[in-house]
Amino acid sequence: MILNIPLAVSLFLYFLTRPYFFSAMINRIAGTVLGIYLIHDNNLMRTLIWDYIFPNLDYIHSSYYVLFYIGKVFAVFAICSIVELLRKRYVERPLLAALDRCWPSLRRAACAVRARRG
Repeated sequence: MILNIPLAVSLFLYFLTRPYFFSAMINRIAGTVLGIYLIHDNNLMRTLIWDYIFPNLDYIHSSYYVLFYIGKVFAVFAICSIVELLRKRYVERPLLAALDRCWPSLRRAACAVRARRG
């Protein structure tokens, strides 16, 4: 465990000194990673995904277990990524647009309440 800190610092400095890289597709997929984590780490979804849809025990003695494992991780990532992208487009955007329309009146109401208090 003594090598963890120097290794982490070395990796940080390595990526810090690399030339700048930008890819819209990579950034879009990277923006879904937290949503993917939250989807598949939920107790209900974890049981559904890993025990019912992709059970490990059925394939553990198969010669294709590694291929199955890599395929199921990719499939879960892809499906959860699509769900997250759809959530961002059809839930988050309209919600933020509605909030932008209502924000001036909400701000005035908050300022009026604050003025009455003090």
